[in-house]
Parts: sequence; structure tokens; C-alpha cells
Amino acid sequence: MKVLHKAAKQQISCGFLIFSEKKHYLLCHTTCHKTPPKQPLIPSQLSEEKWTIPKGLVDESIPTQVGDAAEIETAIRELKEETGIDLKGNEVLRKEFYEKWERGELRFNLHTEYKIKTKIVRVYLLDDEKGLIKSQYPLHDMKCSSFIDIDHPLKGYPEVDAFLWCTKAEALKIALKSQKVLFK
Repeated sequence: MKVLHKAAKQQISCGFLIFSEKKHYLLCHTTCHKTPPKQPLIPSQLSEEKWTIPKGLVDESIPTQVGDAAEIETAIRELKEETGIDLKGNEVLRKEFYEKWERGELRFNLHTEYKIKTKIVRVYLLDDEKGLIKSQYPLHDMKCSSFIDIDHPLKGYPEVDAFLWCTKAEALKIALKSQKVLFK
């Protein structure tokens, strides 16, 4: 008798690569210790590859295609959960980004797609050429509201515990290995 194995469903994760007016990228430090990294953070002095972009899983019950509303809404949700940056609730950002996207006047273009095990990660470019995100959300005001919920010594801690703006060269040095492709 032949046994057929059901293929694991691929999860889709979506997020934003935020590019500022000063040609800097926003990265978040993945929580790996009970104590966050020492402040102030100086990108050129960092060495660990524990920095990521804000991203997360699309609801598996919703079928998605590259760039559709479900994927962009997921990226927007994860940006808010992991950094506090609210593209819908902050009036300045809502007018500049969310409302223009809803009306079809702005596109969040796919920057990169890559695969990790059974997960496809789609990263959309959020080009903040006016520097509105930096002005509305200084680094010291950013806060992660989503918590580690797996059986782990850090269960209950925020998923990310620090934030920084860095250059492409700095990002290549400190980003997670799987995300270095974003900065090449």
C-alpha cells in the first residue's frame, strides 16, 4: 500500500522595509536576552546578527497573492505591533501612506521574496522620503506590543526589544542572515 504524505502548507509572512529620507533603514532587535541591548545603540559598534524588519504571518484562512490587500494589511498590522508605528491611527501617516494606498494612489512594491523552511517571506518597500515616520515616532517612543508566546525561557517578553535606523552597510553587518538579501 502506498502512503501519500500531505505537504505542509506554506505560511506567508509579510513586512515592510522602511527606507527613510536620509537613506536609513529601520531595524528591530529580536529579543534574545531578558535585558534589552544597552542604550544608546550605535550601529557601527554592533556585531550580533539579531536585527530584523517588522513582519509577521498572514492569517492562514485568507488566500493571498503578492501585493494584495491581505498582505499589505498584514505588514501594516505587524509594523504597529512590533514598533508602535501606526499607519492607520496616526493622522499624518494615515494621510501620507494609508489613505493614498486605499485610493490606489500609492503602491507598496514588493522589494524581495525569500523562503525559510516552509515559510515564504514577502517584504514590501515603504519609502518615507519625507521623513514622516522618524518625526512622528522617535526611536525612544517605539514599543513592541506583541509577546513571545511559545514555550521558551523568554515567554511573555516582547518579540523585539530595541530599534534603530542604520545605513545599508550597517544593516548588512547586523541583520539576521536570512534578511541580508534585503540590503544587497
